[in-house]
Amino acid sequence: MRVSGAVGTAIFSSAGLFFMIGPIWLNGQVWDMGICVGLWCIILSGVLGLTFFNLYPDVFTDLEGISISFMLNRCKISWDDILSVDTRGFFYRRTVITAHKITPFHRVYGWLYGRWFQPSFLIGDTLENRDELIEEIERNIRLRR
Repeated sequence: MRVSGAVGTAIFSSAGLFFMIGPIWLNGQVWDMGICVGLWCIILSGVLGLTFFNLYPDVFTDLEGISISFMLNRCKISWDDILSVDTRGFFYRRTVITAHKITPFHRVYGWLYGRWFQPSFLIGDTLENRDELIEEIERNIRLRR
């Protein structure tokens, strides 16, 4: 998914730059609509690129909580901040982990996949040792309550 996020960002950013700079380069005129379309393409590339680049983060657990990858960094979530573990989907299972706080951007994932505004992240079906990871998260949540 990270590759598709990077590719999507590159394509939409290139299209945005073409719409903004293309008319000036081709015939020397400023095209207001081209600038508007170009800016929207660049904004869209940022949002979609971030969404796909960070859709399925790398997940690490330790005694203090969970660390997830986000924007080439790690976000730390304590066990006390995790609210729920919910598995959804028929053909492609994905697990939505909901927490009190992660990042504002993770509220988008909560809305897209859980239909709530709590910060969330996804654990996909293709993750190695997925079931053991989910069991460990659920066990640690039960121990804290």
